[in-house]
Amino acid sequence: MVIAIKSSSALRSGIMSAIASVGAIIVSPAQATEHFNEATALRSLDIMLMVTSLRCRTGPHDFRSDYNRFTSRHLSSLNAANATLRRGLGDVSLDRMSVRLANGYGDGHPWLDCAELKQVARELSREPDGTKISAIARWVLQQNPAQRTSRIHYEMASLLAHDSVAMP
Repeated sequence: MVIAIKSSSALRSGIMSAIASVGAIIVSPAQATEHFNEATALRSLDIMLMVTSLRCRTGPHDFRSDYNRFTSRHLSSLNAANATLRRGLGDVSLDRMSVRLANGYGDGHPWLDCAELKQVARELSREPDGTKISAIARWVLQQNPAQRTSRIHYEMASLLAHDSVAMP
C-alpha cells in the first residue's frame, strides 16, 4: 500500500486544522462541571418555583402567572439544562432528583415567603439575559443566605445589574 503524502507543510497545516477543530469540541473537566452545576441550578430553580407557586396559589401572593412567564421566557435555557442533566444522569436518576427537589419544597421555601417568591418570579420573568438566571438561582436556592429577605429586592437588582454575575 502506498500512501501519497503532500509536502510536510501541507501535512502540518492539515494536522493543525484537525487539532483546532477537535480542540473546539473538547471541554475541560472544570468547564463540564460548571456547565453541569449551572444546569442543576436552573432545574432546581424551575422546580422550586413550580412547587412554591402551587403552594402559594390560595393566598394573596399567587405567582403562578409570573412563574409561567418565567418558564415561557427562558424555555430554551430550561430545556437545555434539562437535556444536560438527562445526558449526565440518565432518565431515572433525573426523575428521582426532580421528585426529591419537589418534595423538599412541599412545605415552602426555607427563607422566602410567598410575597418574596412572587417578587423573585416576577424579576426572573422580566430578565432577558438567560446567563444571569443561574446566578440568581444559586442565590435563591441557598439554604443559609448571608442576607435575609429584608434585602431581597436589593440583592436581585444587584445580581441583575452586573454584566458578569458572580455567585454572591
